Amino acid sequence: MSKKVSKGMILITGADGYLGHAIATYLLANSNMQLCLWVKASSVQSIAVKKQRLASLLEDSRCKFVYGDLTDEKVFSDINPTVITHIIHSAAVTNFAVEKNDAYQVNVLGTRKLLKFAQRCNSLKCISLISTLYAAGLDTQVIDELPIQPTPQFANHYEWSKYNAEVLLIEEFTSLPWQIVRVATIVADNELGEVNQYNVFHQTLRLLFYGLLAVMPGEESTKVYLTTRDQSAQLCGQLLLNESRGFFHSSIDDDHALALGTLIDEVYSQFNLYDEFVKKRILKPRFASWFAFKKLIDGTQSLGSILGQALTVMAPFSQQLYANKVVKNERTRASSNVSVNFSVKKILPKVCSYLIENKWGRTTTNKHSSKVTKQGMKTHG
Repeated sequence: MSKKVSKGMILITGADGYLGHAIATYLLANSNMQLCLWVKASSVQSIAVKKQRLASLLEDSRCKFVYGDLTDEKVFSDINPTVITHIIHSAAVTNFAVEKNDAYQVNVLGTRKLLKFAQRCNSLKCISLISTLYAAGLDTQVIDELPIQPTPQFANHYEWSKYNAEVLLIEEFTSLPWQIVRVATIVADNELGEVNQYNVFHQTLRLLFYGLLAVMPGEESTKVYLTTRDQSAQLCGQLLLNESRGFFHSSIDDDHALALGTLIDEVYSQFNLYDEFVKKRILKPRFASWFAFKKLIDGTQSLGSILGQALTVMAPFSQQLYANKVVKNERTRASSNVSVNFSVKKILPKVCSYLIENKWGRTTTNKHSSKVTKQGMKTHG
């Protein structure tokens, strides 16, 4: 459904990131355009590391490597704005535990610098801001493909910063040809269930598998919204090449999302296929109120235990599990041929098996590399 754009250059910030790299790979395979791959780097060592991460892309003569830091005032001074026709801004601090000032400096002020640079790109046809579904904060509401109103409460400074980056674009830079793509929780690299970057979703499953979580934060009825990396990369690439306008959700909708209680049941059904788990006779956790779970977090942090460290990872996001949302994606489905709605019950067992058999990244016996074809994101062993 994306059109074959043959002229111009795409600037991709955060091109070495988990999602940014996949977007760049998709665009290289599905357009004839040049790619300006921007990464955060400053020292000789960090530049070398980033170049190595992008080695498969930099083999193509259409790719140009650039670097900088979003906290620098002249961060994009080495890029000629007159040759840039498309921009994808995926660079961000994505740590849920980020301090407010760090989130503000990178995710808000850094975005402002990128948007100011975009204003100098006289040939700009489309700029895409990669956001998060959780820019909607903690409000229980319908999350439509529209601006988030009124300003919600947030579980962490990451959500707050991504909301403010959205507001910045649509209120102060409205003349730009913009699109905003809100990405849900990435559950796997692809629909094969492979996982090569771990987030709070995977770490929570780890706690459950090893019996370290006797209580679970959240309401059983809260729906959980998911996507895969490859699906999101293909969608972001298509929307950019189509030069679509407005808001889009890289997420399953409320009809395809599982309630948290059902999701936990499905996870334990898969865990019970493994003798290692069955022998421990681990019971499913009880759901706890936010007040009770917060007390557990506060009580274990001072102990320095594995459980305390694990709960510290969960804490900045866990409040979201009490905020039931209704997510819509009609505009997204009408604007691309990417199947954003998938069966969680089909992919979840694959994800669980991959995590268990690879011990949450502690083994590398089943590593896979991603490759993008003209038809979309494909993964090959």
